[in-house]
Amino acid sequence: MIANLRRRERKDGFAWYWIPPAKDIANGFRPKSIVLTEHSADEREQRCIQLNADLAAWRATQAQPVATNYSLSWLISRYQTDAFSPYRNLRARTARGYDHFCKHIAATVGERIIGSKADVTPRISGEDVRRWHMKWGENGRASRARHMLVMLRTLSAYAVEIGVPQARAFRDMLSDMRFPTVESRNEAPTRAQVHAIVSKALELGYRSIAITTWAQFELIERRTHIIGYYENGQWRPGWTWGNINKDWTITYFQTKSGRVERTFDLTTVPALLGLLQATPEAERVGPVILAERTKNKAVRRPWTERHYATVFRKIARAAGVPDNVWSMDMRAGGATEADAIGGVSDRELQDAGGWKDPRTRDRYRRQKVRNAQNVVDLRQKAKDVDQK
Repeated sequence: MIANLRRRERKDGFAWYWIPPAKDIANGFRPKSIVLTEHSADEREQRCIQLNADLAAWRATQAQPVATNYSLSWLISRYQTDAFSPYRNLRARTARGYDHFCKHIAATVGERIIGSKADVTPRISGEDVRRWHMKWGENGRASRARHMLVMLRTLSAYAVEIGVPQARAFRDMLSDMRFPTVESRNEAPTRAQVHAIVSKALELGYRSIAITTWAQFELIERRTHIIGYYENGQWRPGWTWGNINKDWTITYFQTKSGRVERTFDLTTVPALLGLLQATPEAERVGPVILAERTKNKAVRRPWTERHYATVFRKIARAAGVPDNVWSMDMRAGGATEADAIGGVSDRELQDAGGWKDPRTRDRYRRQKVRNAQNVVDLRQKAKDVDQK
């Protein structure tokens, strides 16, 4: 039996719930319960594993408080438990990532003291931080090391906020330090690859993935804003049928960095429009993207991100698309195709992706090799003209 999964009898049958122990609820753990009835058996198990991990992380913060010694472990405890800590405003999935990195910092260097009232400078030197960075990045884990540094900088900012001795100098030192950058992703699917994935998704009975993949590519959109996501057991909307008017114009908001309105005339993307119109009118209520089920096909729920990624990989492999092309790369494929069109300006590309920061736009332009060759070709043409 899966821990904390409970079956409760009802007049019309039974229901499945994830319910934490009563002592944890009494100590303040929330939510008190989550309904899992409409999940398949595999999804219930996966969701319970996630929720039990959240419970374990919460219990760790409820342990005996660390003595006020201004250590990194003490700072982490304060950051995760203070009533007014910015940690309280994190989304649940973001908080899980922060918990992971905080736990690793505490386990590896948590005993290190930032400073004391008698200190003139921080007790943690730049040399210490560089040594930690090397250790955290061993065995090809450069990305983890980068995330750990970001977490350390976040903690140092909170240390300044709560008045830890020498925290300001520690934060400024971290801010001034530079480390080798992690190689960014350079994969961008071609239109042919996207078409192959969509075709295979339809062949295998996953119209929801076909719609999502086309939308990511054609509208240069994040997957989360299309399929939605779960937070504390509740679905946060992606596209809903209420976003689409009778003329097939869709209006919704990106929410990663504030609210960015997105409005598209879907009649200009006929392949995507056709997939949407294939949904029977009687089913055009609630979420646009619902997961196809192999069991209990009458019950359909929004995808969890992990389940979606797993099924997408199966479809992509069947379509002959290599494993280094991910679902998240569909958006980059659309941006890269747009960037190759001479009439698309930088500002237009930025607006097309809904990015507030131009640097984000540039991360999605994945045709640097092609651009470099294009410059060589143009220079050669210019040289030939000059010599005539």
